[in-house]
Amino acid sequence: MADYKYAGPTVEDGVFKYEGSLSIPNSQGNRHWKEYEKYIDEGGLTDPWKTPEELQEMADLEDRVAAIEAEIESSAVHKYTPQQVKAYIDNAQNLDDVKTILKKIAVYLLK
Repeated sequence: MADYKYAGPTVEDGVFKYEGSLSIPNSQGNRHWKEYEKYIDEGGLTDPWKTPEELQEMADLEDRVAAIEAEIESSAVHKYTPQQVKAYIDNAQNLDDVKTILKKIAVYLLK
């Protein structure tokens, strides 16, 4: 394990020093940043901001949030007047149409 890890996706976000739990901004005037640069110049390594597993977990969570937001937006029940919803239900042609209507209403009611 390295002595440091990136504080964000890029070095511009600064670094975190494990020893002393020190957050170091990317600033040439900062004495800790100068120590970090010396560490790198001497062949020291910096751990990534997140492990590949953590990055995948973040991506999975972002995908889930996007799917939920899309479902809420697609339900769009809140955009219709009661008369429009009644007409939509009255015009349902089959059981699949009715299921779709009920799912949209449920999503709207649960938010």
